[in-house]
Amino acid sequence: MGNLQIKPQRVVVQLNDCLMAAFFSVWLDYDKPCILTVTPSGKAPGLVGIGFTVDNDKTLEFMSKVVKSTGGRLWNLTK
Repeated sequence: MGNLQIKPQRVVVQLNDCLMAAFFSVWLDYDKPCILTVTPSGKAPGLVGIGFTVDNDKTLEFMSKVVKSTGGRLWNLTK
């Protein structure tokens, strides 16, 4: 995959906390392509949000793979 011109997008993957190991496994497989922010849900016990910025093709590919492999819900926070 070549270098894509991507406008930076701040996204969060919402998933059950028991799937965090699967999420981090994909992150490591992609050689830690982005900085992560992990936030437990204040309203729904057992859910976490893992935020990161998609600004290159490697992170875009990681995002697609991690959502597919964990079944997490993807939220785009960019306005």
